[in-house]
Amino acid sequence: MASLHEVASPPGPVLSVRADSKGETIMWLDEFPVPADLIPERLVRLVTPMSANPGDVFVEVANHLQNDPHGAAREDLLMQMAVVKEAEGLDLGALRKCNFDVVSSSTPVADYKGAIDDFVPSINGHDYVVASWGDHSFYNFYLAEKVWMSLGLSSRTVGGDHQRVIFDDLGTPEFGVAEGEASTEYEWTSKRSVFWKMRSDYLHRYLWMRGAYGVRIFYYSKLLPARADLTALLDEYGHFAHVPEDERYEMDLRRHDDGILMQIWGAAAILGPQLSNERSAEGLVWPGDDSPMTSDRANALVGGVSVLIDDRFLDRYEQDAVYDCHVVKIGDRWHTSPGYRGQWSFTECVRVGRNAIRIPMHELYEAKPGREIVHAFDHALSAEAAAAINLDQDHIVSRTDRIARHLLELGDLLADLGGRIGVDVEAEAIVHLSRERIIADQWRPYPELRRLARVAPLNMTQSAFLTRCKALNELLARMPQRPLKRMLRFCGCPADDLKELRTFRLLQALLSFLQEANARGDDWEALAGIAQEVDWRADNPAWVPLLKLNRLRNAEAHEDFGEMRAALEVMGFDTALLNGGYGLALDYVFDKCAEALSTLNCELRKLLCA
Repeated sequence: MASLHEVASPPGPVLSVRADSKGETIMWLDEFPVPADLIPERLVRLVTPMSANPGDVFVEVANHLQNDPHGAAREDLLMQMAVVKEAEGLDLGALRKCNFDVVSSSTPVADYKGAIDDFVPSINGHDYVVASWGDHSFYNFYLAEKVWMSLGLSSRTVGGDHQRVIFDDLGTPEFGVAEGEASTEYEWTSKRSVFWKMRSDYLHRYLWMRGAYGVRIFYYSKLLPARADLTALLDEYGHFAHVPEDERYEMDLRRHDDGILMQIWGAAAILGPQLSNERSAEGLVWPGDDSPMTSDRANALVGGVSVLIDDRFLDRYEQDAVYDCHVVKIGDRWHTSPGYRGQWSFTECVRVGRNAIRIPMHELYEAKPGREIVHAFDHALSAEAAAAINLDQDHIVSRTDRIARHLLELGDLLADLGGRIGVDVEAEAIVHLSRERIIADQWRPYPELRRLARVAPLNMTQSAFLTRCKALNELLARMPQRPLKRMLRFCGCPADDLKELRTFRLLQALLSFLQEANARGDDWEALAGIAQEVDWRADNPAWVPLLKLNRLRNAEAHEDFGEMRAALEVMGFDTALLNGGYGLALDYVFDKCAEALSTLNCELRKLLCA
């Protein structure tokens, strides 16, 4: 025989729990006369108390459901959640007799000035979670003013004729904290069902602030099959009524068409006045520390007390445009300080080693939501991992910066060369980067650089690696081809031979010409006609990384992973290392492309200075 366990719930238990023979947990109404296997799942969920566990679990707080009103699948639910103060006690018998449909029906009568001065909408004197109004033809719904103002929520609407209202906590930010349909119409049948839900942690907080229970007051009906064990309950008139001792519900069974219509008017206390069991930033024990950390203690820690965290902490901020996650170089240190619209930010986050961030403890705990501190804690490095960090190792931001600096210099040098040989082009037009803008605003004007500098863990996936290679290729290959071809025409390359060449091949030809002229000790004037003396169509060993970067872009586009491995091997990377992830491969690609750009710049500088 299955064992019984009581569910933790507010005073006046509503439900019991039974573990069936399959080990699954089943909920049903205590002392409910209907056979357990006929109790609808919707009814079970309706009266089941919610735990205080954290997470993005949603709680139904209002419902107007009408399903198949004239068919065998008939099911109706009208439900409102009342806010019942703990001090008033829970009298579910009285609560079930409250208005279960809407908070306010029709409009109040006003025959003289000030007639509705004391009009305060309520559910029989109790506050509510969803403000609802209806006159049996038109219905409107909105989160109660006390709820959204107490929690600091902002609303938005989506949809056309079927609008939904969504509430967000923009100060955190959390989106979709509560939502539901804005309205419906009724003419013999409901135009659409209305379903309002709210995230449990926010609803718990509101009820805790109010010192109140969340009580569902409802009417529920369902057409059940006329099974023998159910019809046995009916009297000679085909009717059965039942009210339990505490009167928390009233049930009515009667024959209807070919089945038995079950109707229930009830009240169920779903949540109590308690906060959800969210992890708190207060009391966390950070690696390397023996005492629980609190805001007061952290604020007192100044002068060198810091924590090291894995830079994957940044993922949630880098991947979501709602956050600010800019990188800034101050002196010789790179700072990455994620934040949200000036509401809060992590400050003084300094990159150290390849994949670590150092944050002073007092800055970590200063003026930001506790959940963000907990998020950082989840990425804190153990004392052993922190001790093993090579502080001199390059990180993805410094590698991206190196490429950006090489590009800026390349733009300047090509503009200088163009000016000497009659190809008028500005440096910014060549590389699409401005040194002045970077000095003034760092990388804020250049999302392409920020994307390249996103977190790159050692165990990064193949897909993430190829996507980053594609982004690097797009940054380098976007140079305009026309001025490059004009420079090569000056060098003596036939126009027809240049017609099908793209940026990397054009730059490779220029590099070969520069190397030849520099080897002979010539100046820039020697470039005129030099194409006749150089096999400029052949692959240049110094430029192979850029050519293979383009093959990696093709591998990403066509999902040709054999092409990817071949390109890496030609570049000189040991593909056996890929078994541990693609982070080292990305480092290698960035470094080799930076070397190729540096080589081109060196040859340009040497020739222009000759």
